[in-house]
Amino acid sequence: MDNQTEFKPSASVEQHVRYWVTRAREQGRAGVRHKYHSEKAAAAESEQLKSLFITALQKLKDEGRLGESDRALDFGCGWGRWTYMLADFVGSAIGLDISPSYIDMAKSEKHVNFELIRDPTAPLVIPDKSIKLIFTCTVLQHLVRKELFNHIVSEFRRVLTADGVLFFFECMASRIPNKPHIVFRSLDEYQGAFNWVKFEEQSTMMIRGERHRLVVGCSR
Repeated sequence: MDNQTEFKPSASVEQHVRYWVTRAREQGRAGVRHKYHSEKAAAAESEQLKSLFITALQKLKDEGRLGESDRALDFGCGWGRWTYMLADFVGSAIGLDISPSYIDMAKSEKHVNFELIRDPTAPLVIPDKSIKLIFTCTVLQHLVRKELFNHIVSEFRRVLTADGVLFFFECMASRIPNKPHIVFRSLDEYQGAFNWVKFEEQSTMMIRGERHRLVVGCSR
């Protein structure tokens, strides 16, 4: 990416969006993975993640927290690599992303559809209390501007049903310096921000020396 699209934490929300839109356009599907991963390593990582996610989702379904008439939100869906999986555990799924090229790659089906986030500071294009499961995979850590992170926290609370579930996979490592495009929040920091749910850690996974946690938050 050229210098004009280089990520700067102090930049405006619009510049942050341009960085990710450009990254998606220039790198295609590879834009969602760690930039130092080979295609083979990324494929192996995706299979490991899929196994973790399916195990945790099946547990939620077995406990009666997810049903076949529910709706899931894949926030920061990219080209939909997890959206279809979510729809297999509930009745339908919607994927949201800020990248037009990713939304163009994603293929809507009967129970899966995709929408472009045109303004990340505006309300999500989802009705109140209509989502049973909110899923994110290494997305929240890239909301480095505090006001944008807080806005998304508020929107998640607005669209989630009273008995809904938050399903996060994020880097929650300690003692790792923040990078220009990542904020490493601890599990306690996420719990403080989402203080209307109770998080439970499901599993952990090391990715290039950084500890990632899969946590599930159920309404209190």
